Amino acid sequence: MKKFGIIIVTLFVLVQIQNAQSGLYKIHGETNAYSSYMEFVSENVGWIVTGDYIKKTQNGGLSWTIQLTFDRDGDYFDDNFTNDVDFLNQSVGYFTKYDNALKHYLYKTINGGDSWEMREIKIDGVTINDVTHLTFLNEQVGYARFNFSDIAKTSDGGITWEILSEDLGNIYKIRFINESIGYYYTTGGIYKSIDGGVTWNKLNTGVTYHYGFDLIGENLWVGADGVYFSSNSGETWSKISSDIALGNNSRIEMIDNQYGLAVSGGFGFYTKDGGNTWESISGSIGLSSFYNADNGWSFQNRALTKIENKMDTSFTVFPDMEFSDVTFADNLRIIASSYNGAIMYSNDGGKTWTINFDLYGKYRIEDLCFGDGGVGIAVGWYYPTNSQYTNGYIARTSDFGENWEVVLDVNEPYGTFIESADFSDGKYFVKSTGRIITSVNTGLNWSIDSTDYSGASFTQTDFIGNTGFAIPNYGNQTLMKTTNGGVGWSSTATENASSVYFVAEDCVWAVFGTKVMKSTDQGQTWIDSELDFTQIYFKTKNLGVGFGYLDNTNIYTDGVYLTEDGGENWASLSKSSLRYTDWAIDFISSTEGLFCSQRNMYTMQNYGLVDTIAVSVDDNNNSIPVEYSLSQNYPNPFNPSTVIEFALPTNGNVKLSVFNSLGQEVAVLINEEMSAGNYNYQFSSAKYQLSSGIYFYRITAGSFIKTAKMILIK
Repeated sequence: MKKFGIIIVTLFVLVQIQNAQSGLYKIHGETNAYSSYMEFVSENVGWIVTGDYIKKTQNGGLSWTIQLTFDRDGDYFDDNFTNDVDFLNQSVGYFTKYDNALKHYLYKTINGGDSWEMREIKIDGVTINDVTHLTFLNEQVGYARFNFSDIAKTSDGGITWEILSEDLGNIYKIRFINESIGYYYTTGGIYKSIDGGVTWNKLNTGVTYHYGFDLIGENLWVGADGVYFSSNSGETWSKISSDIALGNNSRIEMIDNQYGLAVSGGFGFYTKDGGNTWESISGSIGLSSFYNADNGWSFQNRALTKIENKMDTSFTVFPDMEFSDVTFADNLRIIASSYNGAIMYSNDGGKTWTINFDLYGKYRIEDLCFGDGGVGIAVGWYYPTNSQYTNGYIARTSDFGENWEVVLDVNEPYGTFIESADFSDGKYFVKSTGRIITSVNTGLNWSIDSTDYSGASFTQTDFIGNTGFAIPNYGNQTLMKTTNGGVGWSSTATENASSVYFVAEDCVWAVFGTKVMKSTDQGQTWIDSELDFTQIYFKTKNLGVGFGYLDNTNIYTDGVYLTEDGGENWASLSKSSLRYTDWAIDFISSTEGLFCSQRNMYTMQNYGLVDTIAVSVDDNNNSIPVEYSLSQNYPNPFNPSTVIEFALPTNGNVKLSVFNSLGQEVAVLINEEMSAGNYNYQFSSAKYQLSSGIYFYRITAGSFIKTAKMILIK
């Protein structure tokens, strides 16, 4: 993998900006307890939901499938609390989010997240600026916090909502036992309702400020200067523990009447005796979820950890990734490495990821490099024992990263310290301390080709055939070049270089100090490209990305930009620049690529399409429609989405379907009970992989049936 360095550029640049054709979507990095949500409903099935994506595991966290991604430039989750997502079982789940216009939406799935319906949440005469803290009793009945201090209820699965109570204070948690009994808490008190949330009474806890609250049946726990407990639904309270003190951003999560977790300041504690005594969990703890009283998961020290046997045992399921490299082995297979030796691999372009532990905890991975036929190598060194660095190593995979084995312990006479690897024309190049080591038989055997360069290792090498460029990892050595496969090296510039990209015989990009330079004669002469980014990376002579400001006047937004014409024009991928992205990046087109910051991974591919059912009310006429109707879709023709409007004068089951020109049903958009009202439905053809042509959409509601024609043009 070709790494690139940080540069500081002060040149004025005049570059035309194009409209962006793609964006960046975060697909890994879920360790914050207050901006993410995790829920497991069984031993194997669970979800992680953040403001950037939803992903699902079906094997206890060993592999993950991305179900939806969101562009944070336009769509935003509520980042303040973790309990605005609710999965009832392996099929039915809900979550909320809002967009940059502050419209709030409820997402619902009835098939485990394979598809989602999105409904705009609206109440006549009510301005909505917050919808969180979802808690559903069943598929139809649920509650949520509205506008920070109101409690609302839905009885039809989120189609309509009604405000039950208003101005209750800043609510931190809502829990309903049934449709009559419910609780909520603020820092100022815990409140109980016995009439379905219409009226509330404050419980006399004896505590001035409350931090963290949970309940199991009639047993209630609340955190303050210690842990307080009630065994009779909040009628009387007593302080049962002074082992821990909770404050702002704390939480209590009871698994059953005896076992539970408490988190304060990111540090975790657990109890096995109903909260009377608490023991600390080593390191920090973030998200947690338990599917029964004995077993569950938590993020401990930034790693997904399985907890078993009532917290007696735990082990890492998905380790924290401090990314060192990411690379496309082919158009679908992607491999990403962490400095701690963990490797993530995907066989479907980044939608599904699996973890590999073959090198984890034993070998530091500095660089990945893939050749042909699924063969690749990882290089670095053994984790230090008594010295800063020990022997280097070369590990090999022949199945696109699914399995790894160490094929060479790199010590004398091979040298030790390894930072870079490269592949060209069937040959692997690895730069150890003072030596170039090569392999011509797919990485199985290695030989020394060079011992002539100052004992330095290279932070980056880039070969085309036997010609290559390299950057030394220390000292005042300038950009180096070889024309004989690394046997001999000579300086090809007068300044130190921080990165180099040899992307074609007539195109070399390099960064020298504060200048981004280009050479069309393999480094003999260099031309100032007048680009003013803090970081760059070029995949080919035309395809590249830049990070930071586009020019030194700061006229353009600090962000991530893409070029497809060698730097003449740039399109914005993200409004904010990714930091620490100099270590791991690879992409194969303007819409398919991976960018890694220090602990987060971003993709240029937007995963997940949703059917949008936006419940809307005619501003000029708030009355219920007097008759059924189905309007012509707009726009028409369309690509890839269009809006279908319809009106329902009465409640009842509604089915909205799409048929092809042969009369075959190709999509069922709605098939459920709906309330009377005016609706519009945003139909996404891409979800159903429809080709260009004529289609028909039909609504059936009671005795009303109507069909209309629409045209899809790609």
